[in-house]
Amino acid sequence: MADRVGPVRETTVPYFYRYLIPALPVREDAAAWVEVVLEEERRRIAGGEIVALGRRLAAPVRRA
Repeated sequence: MADRVGPVRETTVPYFYRYLIPALPVREDAAAWVEVVLEEERRRIAGGEIVALGRRLAAPVRRA
C-alpha cells in the first residue's frame, strides 16, 4: 500500500461518543443528544481532561 499513497498523517479525534449510538432509542432528538455529547467530548479533550481515543489516518493517493 505504501507505493500507492503519500505520507500518512495521523490525528487524534473524539470517539467515546460513538459507543452511545447503538444504545440510543429511535427518536427525533437522539441525533441532537449525540451532538451534545460529542461537543462535550471535544471540550474535555481540548481542556486536557480526557485523551482522544480515536485516530484518523489520511494520506494522498499517488496517481499512476
